[in-house]
Amino acid sequence: MKKSVQIVIASLSLVIGIIGAFFNPIVAIVGILLLLAIIIFITDYQRVIYLLSFFFIIDYAIRNFINLPLLASVWDEVFLLGALVLFIIKYIFEIKQKKHTLTPIDIPMLLFIVVNLFILLVNTTYIEVGLEGFRAVTTNLLWFFLVFSLIKDDKGAKKVLPFIISATLLIALFGIYQYITGVEMPASWVDSAEQGVRTRAFSVVQSPNVLGTIMTLVSMISLGLFFYEKKVINKIFYAGSFLIMVACLVFTLSRGAWIGFALAILVFVIIKDKRFILPIAALGIIVILFVPAISSRVLYMISPEYLFSSLTGGRAMRWIDGFAIFQENWLVGVGLGHFGGAVAMHYPYYFPEAFYMDNYFLKVAVESGVLGFLSFFTLITVTLGSIFKHTKLAKGTKEYNILLGIFSGLFGVSIHCFFENIFEVPGMIVLYWMIVAIAMAMIYKNREQLL
Repeated sequence: MKKSVQIVIASLSLVIGIIGAFFNPIVAIVGILLLLAIIIFITDYQRVIYLLSFFFIIDYAIRNFINLPLLASVWDEVFLLGALVLFIIKYIFEIKQKKHTLTPIDIPMLLFIVVNLFILLVNTTYIEVGLEGFRAVTTNLLWFFLVFSLIKDDKGAKKVLPFIISATLLIALFGIYQYITGVEMPASWVDSAEQGVRTRAFSVVQSPNVLGTIMTLVSMISLGLFFYEKKVINKIFYAGSFLIMVACLVFTLSRGAWIGFALAILVFVIIKDKRFILPIAALGIIVILFVPAISSRVLYMISPEYLFSSLTGGRAMRWIDGFAIFQENWLVGVGLGHFGGAVAMHYPYYFPEAFYMDNYFLKVAVESGVLGFLSFFTLITVTLGSIFKHTKLAKGTKEYNILLGIFSGLFGVSIHCFFENIFEVPGMIVLYWMIVAIAMAMIYKNREQLL
């Protein structure tokens, strides 16, 4: 342990001892626990990222097993603040502090934050709503910078992936269990005209659509790791994880997630080996035709009943209404948090007719206009474009298959955003940008400078 770190720990121990002697011993106990956490994380900064991999599981445990509503609502912000403090400690006490490595998405991400700040200042009807809307779209983006900064090199980046796979595997197994046992679900999750759907898997995420997109993202990374690994036992683990996650994806009955996954696997195959396109397409057709859970949902989606339901009170009607509002407020939108998402739904006295847009790109356009939409679309396209470019450049290296899995998964999530408000869920934003940070660390912190 570095001398500077030892000094910090000793100083904190002294302060905790003094507090315990003159004040409440409980405070000292809490302080000791915090000190242990500091020791654990300071001795290896990357352990924060390992813990972050279990975001959804931690959130579920806090909300369902710890009866502290305040903690449930703020723990992720406290975690983010703690990681920021750890980053500052790392920056101050690292002996060989290297210059910050810039990535292609640093400027687009900062531009996105600045544009949203501008929209908050010039176009906010209800300030508390605008502030919460700004926080919802920007705060969790900071995880990208923190994760990228706390990862030492490409080897460290790859160490995080098994934690993400393991956490997602647990989430998938729980979702499969729910589907098998027929856990009760809200009636609103299925159209009233649709028959034969007894339940949908939602696991700890509390949303089958978000669960589906998590499975899409991480299953593709598992597939990439399967091709990356040389050891048979590791190949078996990642192949099994991939199959279990795909099964959970099927049981979510999320058509948007299915579309995202289908395009993600297609992109993976096209880049990896075009010879697999026909077999994969044939397998997809067989699954659609002969797996009842999929065939019934797909057939209903192309039925007149679904079209009528969608146009009269469903997704298509919301898209039409949203686009009409966008046309009336095309430059800077109606204001952050003022339409089509979780923030507006929290303020029914301001927005009694608020609803979920079910298209995150359109939601961004309505709330922040052309300026906000272009800044967000630029951020996503630059992110995907940069990873795609370096995936192609990495062909023939060890990193190629992992980057291909990451790119395909992120691409699938981006496609799903056209059908759902995927980035409305804090954990989903954290997972997305954490994986982007891992990819960027593999590319720009590569010790062998392969790229």
